[in-house]
Amino acid sequence: MFDKVKNAAGNLDISKYQSLLQGIKFPCSKDELISQLKEKGSDPQVIDAVKSAATDRFGSASDVISAIK
Repeated sequence: MFDKVKNAAGNLDISKYQSLLQGIKFPCSKDELISQLKEKGSDPQVIDAVKSAATDRFGSASDVISAIK
């Protein structure tokens, strides 16, 4: 699920998201996810990728990965 797939938002390696999404409380809104990622000290590119996702709600880490591919 978290293989090294590239996404359009800066060609980020999706495998980087695996550790960032551990401990995130799902389900959550896009704003809640961004807030949690900022608290974890996430890279601005990660935040930008989430901001540009076409969905406003995430039920799981795999939902996030699917939305930012």
